[in-house]
Amino acid sequence: MAGSTNQVRNQSPRKGNLAHQTRAEHDALLDAMHRLEASLAAAAPGREREWNSRAFAALRTVHKALETHIASAEGPQGLFAELDLTRPALVRRVERLRHDHFDLLQRVEGLLVRVEHFCSEDRPDFSDIRRRAAQLLEALRHHQALETDLIFETFYTDIGAGD
Repeated sequence: MAGSTNQVRNQSPRKGNLAHQTRAEHDALLDAMHRLEASLAAAAPGREREWNSRAFAALRTVHKALETHIASAEGPQGLFAELDLTRPALVRRVERLRHDHFDLLQRVEGLLVRVEHFCSEDRPDFSDIRRRAAQLLEALRHHQALETDLIFETFYTDIGAGD
């Protein structure tokens, strides 16, 4: 128990704020992801245009939440700047997360273009859209887990300290 008290005591207010802010951003993104999953799971045959419109709107929400998180995490006062300052040994992991941000944003934007294309066509390929969206959602979840692990390791554990 003393170990956890020391962990909380050793955490600066800035680190705590960054951890809470990142958690709130992850929660907003997760909520958007759930709405996308719900729209994708809806019946599509015979109502393809309505299905596509809902999927497009949900995907735009995911895009916005991801953009917000990226701007925050990669900003000059953001999570990654703090990690770079406090844990330079983790630079490779932080760089991977930065690369993931770029890749995830590209994937969301590519899927948006694909779904938007069907807004003007008669029948969207909902099977393909569902498959691509499922891959995107899996990648987003994996990325969030890596960020969460890094935050925990950096802000909530005493590296090298015994309990």
